[in-house]
Amino acid sequence: MQAFKMVVTVLMLLLSGYALADWTTAEFIGGSLPDDLDATDAITATGSPSNVSTYRPWRTVDGSGMVDDLAHDQADALNSSLLSGDGNAQNNPAGVAGPAWLQYEFDKIYALDDIVIWNLQAAGGYWTRATKEIYVHYSVDGVNWHYWDNVVLGLPEPYPAWNEPLDVIDADGVQAKYVLITADSQNGSYGSDYCGLSEIRFTILPAATNPEPAVEAVNVAQAAQLSWRPYAGTINERIYLGTDAAAVEAAEGTAAPEYVDTVASSEPDRTQIDLSAYITLDKNAVYYWRVDELDSSDNVIQKGAVWSFTVEGAAYNPTPADAGLISAEDVVLSWSAAAGAVSHTVYLGTSEEPEFFADAGAAATIEAGNLLPDTTYYWRVDTTHDGSVVYEGPVWSFETDYFGVVENYEDGDISNWSASNLTTYLSGGISFIGGPDFDTSDAITASNYNTNVSSYLPDKTVNGLGLDATGLLHATATSSNSALVRPGDSDPLENGNPAGATGPVWFMYEFDQAYAITDFWIWNYNGPYSSRSLRNVSIHYTADGSNWILLGDFELPRAPSSNNTPHDIEIPMNVTAQAVIITASDTDGNYGDSSFYGLSEVRFIQGGIQAYEGDYAMVIDYDNSVSPNYGQAELVFDEAQDFSRYSYLWFVYYGNVTNDAEPVTFELVNDTGSAVESLTLAPEAVQSLGWGNIVRMSLDNTDGESIRKFVVKIGDGTGVGAGTIALDDISLIKGRYCDAANSFMADLDNNCTVDFNDYIAFSEYWLKDHFAVPADGVLLEGFDSYADADSISYRVGPVSFYVDLDETEYKQGSKSIKLDYNQDWSENYAQLAWNLGLSYDLSQMETLKFWFKADSANQTGTENLRMQLLSDSSQLGFVDLVDYGVNVQTDTWTEVSIPLSDFAEVSSLTGVSALGFSIADYTINSTGTFYVDGITVYGPSETGIDVLTETFSSDLAGGDDTVNPLDLAVMAEQWLSCDALPLSECW
Repeated sequence: MQAFKMVVTVLMLLLSGYALADWTTAEFIGGSLPDDLDATDAITATGSPSNVSTYRPWRTVDGSGMVDDLAHDQADALNSSLLSGDGNAQNNPAGVAGPAWLQYEFDKIYALDDIVIWNLQAAGGYWTRATKEIYVHYSVDGVNWHYWDNVVLGLPEPYPAWNEPLDVIDADGVQAKYVLITADSQNGSYGSDYCGLSEIRFTILPAATNPEPAVEAVNVAQAAQLSWRPYAGTINERIYLGTDAAAVEAAEGTAAPEYVDTVASSEPDRTQIDLSAYITLDKNAVYYWRVDELDSSDNVIQKGAVWSFTVEGAAYNPTPADAGLISAEDVVLSWSAAAGAVSHTVYLGTSEEPEFFADAGAAATIEAGNLLPDTTYYWRVDTTHDGSVVYEGPVWSFETDYFGVVENYEDGDISNWSASNLTTYLSGGISFIGGPDFDTSDAITASNYNTNVSSYLPDKTVNGLGLDATGLLHATATSSNSALVRPGDSDPLENGNPAGATGPVWFMYEFDQAYAITDFWIWNYNGPYSSRSLRNVSIHYTADGSNWILLGDFELPRAPSSNNTPHDIEIPMNVTAQAVIITASDTDGNYGDSSFYGLSEVRFIQGGIQAYEGDYAMVIDYDNSVSPNYGQAELVFDEAQDFSRYSYLWFVYYGNVTNDAEPVTFELVNDTGSAVESLTLAPEAVQSLGWGNIVRMSLDNTDGESIRKFVVKIGDGTGVGAGTIALDDISLIKGRYCDAANSFMADLDNNCTVDFNDYIAFSEYWLKDHFAVPADGVLLEGFDSYADADSISYRVGPVSFYVDLDETEYKQGSKSIKLDYNQDWSENYAQLAWNLGLSYDLSQMETLKFWFKADSANQTGTENLRMQLLSDSSQLGFVDLVDYGVNVQTDTWTEVSIPLSDFAEVSSLTGVSALGFSIADYTINSTGTFYVDGITVYGPSETGIDVLTETFSSDLAGGDDTVNPLDLAVMAEQWLSCDALPLSECW
């Protein structure tokens, strides 16, 4: 994996009319916005030497260009700052390298809350002068500088509007008198040689912060210490403490009963006092405290907020979490015991004053068993100390989840549905050739070309061994549940293809009689190497065993290499057949594996639609060719329904690739006839094959509404399409419901639970990149991932080459590879190859490009410079670079573009695992240096070519087709979060 530079993008508040009330309580250095726009009386702004004309640094703090809604007008010379990009570390106050910098000096030290930035919003193409990536440093004395979290901060691209909204960086209370912003050396702007900002402001914390014990902390020791971060510039601090929140809030002066002491501020470090020197805290009591900031005369300059904590004595840290939502099944209650606890008494019930449930003894857990669904429970734990002192615990609560059926059609009745301009009816299920049992080999004989692979025999595709209990999901393909065949002679006269079709592989299915077949289902090969899945195939059938008819040519989708894979191929047939044969094409007959072609399972359907669950589903036939060009079905409830207590409405629908595309709208209609919830699926959604279409319909707008109808509308009045869909299991959900087709993002093993097994699955794949070719190509080598030259893994030892990584000469990133050659040896030959760390399939790629630069002082006569592509065991191909306009005296960075077909037959480039260079002139004793950077391959991005052989499930960061540290961040956020965990399974 190539190294990358961590960029943290600040929060962009996109609404230019950002609620002003959110900032009216914030205190800005130099005055509040928008009342006091000019902050130059408290902030001095300077910049790198090359300020541009009147675009002076102080323009960023004088309020020019600001408008009332906290937006900034379009940038110009009178309201923004612009710096040319020729700054350097020597003139930077912190010695930081970068093309431009801005320094802000305050009138005193402040504890910063937020940095608020308005990026440069220039007219026309000048928006590229906006600052992109920055380093932020801060200092209290202008001498000792601190780097902001050791990351590069990314400012979003300027908002495309006249008024630029603000961006916010959380300063987290750091104390500073100076803030320095330096543009990144490589990505300082959005494409210009200039870097600009329109405005900047700093909000400050109003008083002491970061209390310890934390706000509302529990189980605080009796011998507690209080500490906090003082406000910048404070001389002394006055502490108040008591058990009455209002009294602590109102306390003034040293005579107040709540007064504890006045201590010297430890600014900028934490101030701390030991309470045991003043008071003995009562167990299980709630205490409130406040810290006021004082000047040198002990006058209050900042009144502190009131904080609270609870002293040890009672149980704390409940599981289930207070106000949580859990499964109603097998409930276990647990808590953390207080210091000195001897025994615990548990109370549990559905009222806010729970009844006695059980004595737990010294244990801090108890089983509550199965509880009622859709119910709020209250519970508390009383703790006994020393055999007699009992501390009553707080009352906690939790809700149990609910999964309730609105309509599942299991009564075989749809009289409560009405329909207009479409037809609704129940389907009792489909009929397979071979019967309802999974093994259909008694009615179907499977065979294929005689180069079968050991036990991967064709009958494994009809014996049902890989299917789960539903008969719809196939386990990962193995020798016991799938078929593989080696390719052979494509000539049907040689390979015996009964249909006379040309192709290296065929699978034939003969039935015990002729059947009227409506659909052909295929589970493509979903083993560890899914590149063996069939791709381009022809399908023939015969009704009499002699005369074969072409059904058509088809491109089958590739199966994932995963467990519980649904059939994602349904081919309409609507013919009478005694046998069916599938023949792989000579061109892309599978997804790239030249050794094997595979199938996991097939089924032939005689009619009907199998219900998602149970015996029945409701089928909807639509035909929008007549006015009003849409059809509507309505489920009318006998009584008005209150759905506001639930999380969402859940249901599944069945689609088919043969359907004409039409939008589908689902609505919940109230008793006045208004749709209070509406969800519209894109027209192509009806073409999504099978039952894998799960819909979650929000119930956010149902508060106070009486729901009378659930409406399904197919079409929008403009289309003329026809087709068939089906509905099943319309249900109400309270909580989080997990199903195999739509589980949690971090549930990598698809068991509806986020646990350590998912972390194992993630770790297994995280360091392997998977790409579908992006428009800007796939970087094979950028050299930024190596710490030094010794970290490069050489395929062969360098012969007459000296290798280094250069951080001064590079075209992209921060490094290039530097190659010094010396042919003044007896071999007179220089060659080097290094491992890429991964094996790339470039058989469908088009072009290789890289950047090249040489030293003009290199000795001539060595123009025969070659680049090589290598596999694990051999050279796959090479090119002479002189043929592409470069040689060892090309002294400027030059982009070299080479069609991959110039290296070798492209189909042979399926295992590129190393790159190399050589100077293939044995007669010249020459020396010299050249540099290479950014070796990248390109291909047609719309095809989604897999450069690596496998698709990984751990691409969590939004479908960027790359498994990288961004996915690790998502994994960490989801995996360690209760939000990712189903029901009660939370750490």
